[in-house]
Amino acid sequence: MTYWHMQLHPNAPHFNPERKILEQKQVIGLGDWPEGKGQIAQFKQAMSLCDIVLIKHGSRPIALVEVIGEYDYIKKVNKDLDWFPHRRNIKVIAFMDEVKNDFPSPRGTLKKSVNRYTPTYQYINQWYSSVMAPDLNKQGLKIRTLYINHYKMFYDFKLNFLDKDNKLPSVTVLAGINGSGKTTLLEYIGGFDTSPKFDGEEYLEIYLNGEPLTIYKDSKKKQTNGIREYKSSVIYCPVDFGNLVDLEEKIKSYIDELMFERDLKASEAYGELRQNISEIFSELGLGINFSGLDRNKEIYFENQNGERFGIDALSTGEKTLLTKVLYLYLSEIKNSLILIDEPELSLHPTWQNHILQQYENFADKNNNQIILATHSPHILASAKSNSIRLLNFNKGKVEIFDSFDQSYGLEFSQILTDIMGVKHLRTPKVEEQLGTIKELIASDQFKTEEFKSLWQELEKHLGSKDVDLNLLKLEMRMREKSV
Repeated sequence: MTYWHMQLHPNAPHFNPERKILEQKQVIGLGDWPEGKGQIAQFKQAMSLCDIVLIKHGSRPIALVEVIGEYDYIKKVNKDLDWFPHRRNIKVIAFMDEVKNDFPSPRGTLKKSVNRYTPTYQYINQWYSSVMAPDLNKQGLKIRTLYINHYKMFYDFKLNFLDKDNKLPSVTVLAGINGSGKTTLLEYIGGFDTSPKFDGEEYLEIYLNGEPLTIYKDSKKKQTNGIREYKSSVIYCPVDFGNLVDLEEKIKSYIDELMFERDLKASEAYGELRQNISEIFSELGLGINFSGLDRNKEIYFENQNGERFGIDALSTGEKTLLTKVLYLYLSEIKNSLILIDEPELSLHPTWQNHILQQYENFADKNNNQIILATHSPHILASAKSNSIRLLNFNKGKVEIFDSFDQSYGLEFSQILTDIMGVKHLRTPKVEEQLGTIKELIASDQFKTEEFKSLWQELEKHLGSKDVDLNLLKLEMRMREKSV
């Protein structure tokens, strides 16, 4: 975690209205003064997005804020409140409502607090932890921020997993077209090799068993017990994760554990497994559940009519649901970070709409954080906008976008254009032909042979019920009536 403490400026006429500035202007800043060049340079170059800043008045803490804007220089300033030219936009996390004069470092306009064992770091950290989302204070592992200096196509890349209300979604969705860096990012997080140094350039800001910890990339690949605990709490599920053989063995071992280690009867063990499968399949209306094992320990399911069948008789999509979701339930993964790559593969679009909810249920039930990579518009349509992080590969590096007005419930085409940035929903040739048709209609040339020939070709490929073609028909009728 990167902490700072600062005074807005030691200039007597403008020394007191810190709270007004923060509430009304949502900025922090510095003026120009002869001895302040070094601190201004730090404010400009060393401070980063997502950094936490304690605003103070001498030894009195005023507020805790998060940096949400890049450095900006304003020539003409408001002399009343935000009078300082060097500034950054912030989001207020908390105000100190009671008057306290106990901050351990009253001197200095701007200072970075990097050593977690110093009184200033511990003071800021204690306040921050007390007001942060309670989900970060639970047992287990939660990742808050990731910074990559340079790894493959990632340059100076910072990703904040908290939403605008400083809450951590149980599932974060990494979206983007193929080649945008989703899988590379998951692999990087899953294989992060670290050491708690203070001079590292690449880092993860995490909560481990309720305690904040910043861990840095270490070229010497040293490890500590805390880092080993981090690594043991990360589960990476690649695209080809899970298969029927693994699932069958997991079901058998799960039942054995229930019967022999928890001393349940076979019927009770089967009942618990049925409940897990029912949680997954009930929303989809599949009417399929676990039946039991035969004498050879072969697994059987049953449908709504009570007909029994083996696991091989399930459809590809049903098998995929079981291997990608039920496997996690049976593994009883808790208090962990789970990375899942493209869970939509081999799933019917209807089931893609529902699988995100299954992962959210699992994460909430077991205090897990899931980071999921996808390019499925159906999954994005079932995700809340504050949980989506869009990756875009542009000019040789990956960019991140995390501000969307809406995603939940949007139509397939809107997801593609508004969020995924897809310019054309049809093939380039069809888009070009539709463009020509529209131009001919706009110039009242829709009775020409060129138009008729092109229209017939489009109608042949798209069908007479195509929405765009029917809208164009309506436009032609309106033009004919106006003549």
